[in-house]
Amino acid sequence: MAPRAQHVWCRFHHQQGVTHWLTQHCATAAEVDARKPAMKRLFHTREKRTVRRRLARLQERAAEWGMLAWVSAVEAKLPQRICRVGSARLPSTSNAVERFFRAFQRCYRPRGGFHSVLSATRELLLFRVVYVFTQHATTSHAPIETMLPEARRMPLYRLSNDPCRALQERTYVKPEAHMADVLLAQEDAG
Repeated sequence: MAPRAQHVWCRFHHQQGVTHWLTQHCATAAEVDARKPAMKRLFHTREKRTVRRRLARLQERAAEWGMLAWVSAVEAKLPQRICRVGSARLPSTSNAVERFFRAFQRCYRPRGGFHSVLSATRELLLFRVVYVFTQHATTSHAPIETMLPEARRMPLYRLSNDPCRALQERTYVKPEAHMADVLLAQEDAG
């Protein structure tokens, strides 16, 4: 991990964890229904101060609701989760990163590993460029489009998603290859 990297936790996974925790620790559906809205609402804001106030209210009810362990766990992980609240730089979920790593594993698992750190680095860089510029079937857009809406006009985007059409649109690409023309040019040069 880079020295200045900030480890952040996914808000979406926190929400999933609430449901999972409640199903394991509550006996009745009524108990789940009473606690779930307050627990899930914790991060439904763009203000860090609101998150802290809601957590303080949950701490007050924790003993009564029998969730002291959950509240203390959330409080311990709060610095990693609260940094995403209201941030324009950090996304609220890490699903895109997880999707990238799953695709990378699917692509390179059959290879059985890399020969060296250098080969792994090169292949990761190549995969990252292709992944960022290639449209995905589930979303029908490439990840770069979320960062740059005008990415569809970029040559690399067009070449990676529809190479035949991208080459046909170029004026300097011949529609048919004439090998004789290439050989004549080489003879004249030699």
